[in-house]
Amino acid sequence: MREFFTSKDFAELLNVHPRTVYKLIKAKKIRAINISIGKKPIYRILCKEYLRFIAEENDEEDNY
Repeated sequence: MREFFTSKDFAELLNVHPRTVYKLIKAKKIRAINISIGKKPIYRILCKEYLRFIAEENDEEDNY
């Protein structure tokens, strides 16, 4: 497995639109590193963050 994902890669893993990933990052539900120099953000998301996010989502589903 890779060390990090782009926002697009992360969206494909979750089967969501990349814009949804940006919203999750802004809501601080996904931790990401902004590597951009300009105004448009370019994020990288660590592999372990994917595992954490999935585990957290599964825990939330179990509580319902």
